[in-house]
Amino acid sequence: MVELCLPCGRWHSVIGECGWLGRSAEVVAREVCKRAIEFLTSGAPVEACLSDQLLVPLALAGGGTFAQKDWQAMPPPAWRSSIYFLARSVLWNSAAKLLPLPCHSAGSTMITRNELNDLGIPNIPEVMPLAMRLVNVAIGRGADEKNLREKLETLVDNPSSLRNDPILGEIAKALIPCLQESGYLAPRLSPVPWEHFGLQDIDPAAIEQIKQACLLPNAVRGALLPDAHLGYGLPIGGVLAVEGAVIPYAVGVDIACRMRLTVLDMPVSALSERRAELVTAVKKETRFGLGASFEKNMRREHAVIDEDWTCYEAFLPGLRKDKAWSQLGTSGGGNHFVEFGELHLAKKACLGGVALDPGVYLALLSHSGSRGSGEAVAKHYSSLAISRLSYLPKAMRHLAWLPIDSSPGQEYWMCMELMGRYAAANHELIHRHILDHLGALALTYVENHHNFAWLEEHDGKKVIVHRKGATPAGYGVQGIIPGSMASSGFVVQGLGNEKSLASCSHGAGRRMSRAEAFRSLSHESMQDYLRKHQVELLGWALDESPEAYKDIDEVMALQSELVEILARFIPRIVRMAPERQEGRFGKKKETQEWRVVLSLSVLGISRSLSYERPIFRGCTRF
Repeated sequence: MVELCLPCGRWHSVIGECGWLGRSAEVVAREVCKRAIEFLTSGAPVEACLSDQLLVPLALAGGGTFAQKDWQAMPPPAWRSSIYFLARSVLWNSAAKLLPLPCHSAGSTMITRNELNDLGIPNIPEVMPLAMRLVNVAIGRGADEKNLREKLETLVDNPSSLRNDPILGEIAKALIPCLQESGYLAPRLSPVPWEHFGLQDIDPAAIEQIKQACLLPNAVRGALLPDAHLGYGLPIGGVLAVEGAVIPYAVGVDIACRMRLTVLDMPVSALSERRAELVTAVKKETRFGLGASFEKNMRREHAVIDEDWTCYEAFLPGLRKDKAWSQLGTSGGGNHFVEFGELHLAKKACLGGVALDPGVYLALLSHSGSRGSGEAVAKHYSSLAISRLSYLPKAMRHLAWLPIDSSPGQEYWMCMELMGRYAAANHELIHRHILDHLGALALTYVENHHNFAWLEEHDGKKVIVHRKGATPAGYGVQGIIPGSMASSGFVVQGLGNEKSLASCSHGAGRRMSRAEAFRSLSHESMQDYLRKHQVELLGWALDESPEAYKDIDEVMALQSELVEILARFIPRIVRMAPERQEGRFGKKKETQEWRVVLSLSVLGISRSLSYERPIFRGCTRF
């Protein structure tokens, strides 16, 4: 048996690239077997099969089954790449002995599926298998590989010029109708203008992401805010204006993720005198964590649930009104929170249209989004956009767009707007029920989205501005920029600065990834930090430790030309998702091992290949 161990992310991406996310193991196995037969009867060289890590066993031909086995210790990560190359070498040698190969010149190589994709060849059935077969056969017969690669780089941008090419002509003819149908536009040669704020403290990978976003053919302008860090497609803390299109991944997975701050009529002394009551209110009137919801007899009532969701359910079967209702008034995991704290006003200010005198007030602050419904919308339309524009370079794949005047573009926009109203209702109910529990009244409130797209006018053009982890900061527009669970947040008023497309940061921004936080931080250091800052934490999240975030005061200094600070919020009682959420990244995660076993037999000689993919306990689908 040859056992090939792939890192989790690679196996997941292979399944995703093949369009098999959400399908059962048995369905994937049958599809692999089907493709094995197709490859063998197509006359494709063995190299073409070996160029796809999922289809390596196709070179050996045969059937496959999936089997679930008990977890077995996998090799240390440092050895996985060696195991991969060893396994590939063994498979290659076996295939070379068992199956006829095209005539290859000494030292010839092959171009893999991923390399072809990077060169611009779309990963679609009409084009990719044909390209793999023709290109690798040509290389095997002695064609100039360097010249072929140069031609492949220009193929998507001008396929008509290569219609008569002896090697690439057939690929060009297959590609032309696909490009015409999808309305393909080539990426720019140089990025459109983009501004940055505090570039020295931003992850270079996030900088590269905004540059790639500004190469989109429909991009107009971009901005990178001081809290920016790596995301999917557009970095978190990135702003991008485009013409005539909406980019689902540039809005974000948690559509309409939102902040809301309410100033209570209770004295700030309640933080000590009525502390137990405040803690009880937050615990009883909120729900936190993955899949958190209210029981049927406790579901929250709001007009958003009375809207007609029928059309949305038709667009997206996964967007179920009943599930959305059960999660209304709840928060997810990660950095979502509900907290009581002190709101400090150094001078008289008008917050939410209400004038407040200088002083210290008791305030309630929440951070949550559109829950499972928003995630379902994001995943559906992101996948749709990627499948439509599968020819985009690998670095731009998560920047795939939907034309705003197309049916999918209109559907996504309607669903996004619904998720915006749903997220706003979510916060309204959290605040209403907590205040009702305390018998308190709201003096005023401020709120804003930071994962959304807006139709705005900039540079004399009507554009769609995507703010992913970015807060609207038009002139006079108020918003909230939180720090961390133990550092200050701010109520701000936008200055309408066009350099940032009238935007500001949505928080302090991470300086550590979640995985890095689990590796380098400890519960003890986090507890010490919380005690020092007089914060009571309800729910444990080590990856949300204040030490994992940038200094909020430094971040605010970097965007002084974007916003004016009206008030400072200091957290005192913080509710977040429970400790079990740590399992996603921490050392304590419990997994079981799924092993994909492909049993193969050619000319009476048996071969086996095994893929391993750790997943969370209880998960039965990819």
